[in-house]
Amino acid sequence: MNKYVISEEIKAMIDQKIISGASWSFVSEEKVENHYAGVMGVQTPFSERKIEEGLLYDLASLTKVIGTTTRILQLIDEGSLRFTTAVNEIIPSFTHIQVTISDLLLHKGGLPAEFPEKEAISRDILKKYFAQSCLPKSEYDTVYSDVGFLLLGEVIKEMDSCSLERSFQKHIFEPLMMKHTGFQPIDKNNAVPTEQTAERGIIQGEVHDSKAFKMDGEVGSAGLFSTLEDVAGFVKAYVTEDRRLFSKSIFDKLRDTAVNERTLGWEQKENSRGRSYLFHTGFTGTSIGLEFEGKNGFILLTNRVHPNRKDRGFIEARAALYTAYF
Repeated sequence: MNKYVISEEIKAMIDQKIISGASWSFVSEEKVENHYAGVMGVQTPFSERKIEEGLLYDLASLTKVIGTTTRILQLIDEGSLRFTTAVNEIIPSFTHIQVTISDLLLHKGGLPAEFPEKEAISRDILKKYFAQSCLPKSEYDTVYSDVGFLLLGEVIKEMDSCSLERSFQKHIFEPLMMKHTGFQPIDKNNAVPTEQTAERGIIQGEVHDSKAFKMDGEVGSAGLFSTLEDVAGFVKAYVTEDRRLFSKSIFDKLRDTAVNERTLGWEQKENSRGRSYLFHTGFTGTSIGLEFEGKNGFILLTNRVHPNRKDRGFIEARAALYTAYF
């Protein structure tokens, strides 16, 4: 792994207009190295503002691991949940949902990838959907499911008797001093823009994910905003097995679980030396990779969906970066 080469590759992606700018970090047990390059967007005022420390990124599906997975594992660690707990034990109105917490974390709970008719989604419709669902459906047993993490979000709210924002702040962000992470950015002008759409115009400081947007920006599958600095602190807590997050037994479970190339909440990849690392991406252009054995991680935050979601070679280039790093 050559950090200089990786940094130069990211700058080349900017030069080639694959992305407008990027924030990235190399995390180890000893230090965190943050880097910034490019500009916030393709047109004024974004094209005149450099990427710098403290900018907010829409994390998209990184919400699943930074927020939802982490809090669920904490609830298991403290004994309030078990991996084998069925959802209908926690939310009796979801009578037919007998799948377990572990099933949902591993994306094998029988739920589809996407919510049907998501343009009409609301909190009432979501609860009605779960109350009427009859699971599992074997054809979805290995499908990466946003719907499963919407359901895990409902479990957390039931267990903690509060909003996801309050739960995550109290149990994750405040202990790790992640002061700029949450569902509702205080300074929207400090957020890098995402997509420009006919319906919403340029999206800045509001969640890009359509389901989260229709449910006030706060769900278990997407919606968090954060800075590179906060995400780096989160990754360092994971790779150093920080007890502010979990006990050793939970870190061991994360490291040792391997089902369909996944561990709990995360994708599990293997490098050329046979060492596994955890990986997750967000649709907006965010990503995290971390390795327990080497106690290191690599974070890349971009707004690759700006000004539109057409892939200009970003996904392939990002995969090559993580392969090179690990």
